[in-house]
Amino acid sequence: MLIERERLRGVYLNVLARLAEHHLLRAEYLRALYHGQRLLSRDPCREDGHRMVMVCHARLGQRAQAMSQYRLCREILRREFDAVPEPATEELFRQLRSGHELAPQREISQTSLVPYLGAPLEQIEGLAAVDRKHRDSGRHNGSSR
Repeated sequence: MLIERERLRGVYLNVLARLAEHHLLRAEYLRALYHGQRLLSRDPCREDGHRMVMVCHARLGQRAQAMSQYRLCREILRREFDAVPEPATEELFRQLRSGHELAPQREISQTSLVPYLGAPLEQIEGLAAVDRKHRDSGRHNGSSR
């Protein structure tokens, strides 16, 4: 049972990541930010999620928040794993710090902000709908997650 729960947790986290990327590629930065933050609230060690949130803040003109997200990522990685951010995260931070324009969304996407799932977007959106329904039914029943 525990193995299945962990597998489903991994699928759920990847769905959140794919939804964030989906919205980022469509220049829906607030929606992408929402899903990126949900991803990080469930797994703060997901560096791809930190990059996604950094990009969203930058695209929304919130450079200071993007830089703060990098510092948070760096601190979490140091504390949890005694590790430093990946080169892709460091490069994104350098771009933000220098004030240079970020790469176009397609180029950012190809640098693996999100791990590949191999599932069609329709499946992912379907899983997200199930998640929303589950959360909504929990609220209506008076239970919490």
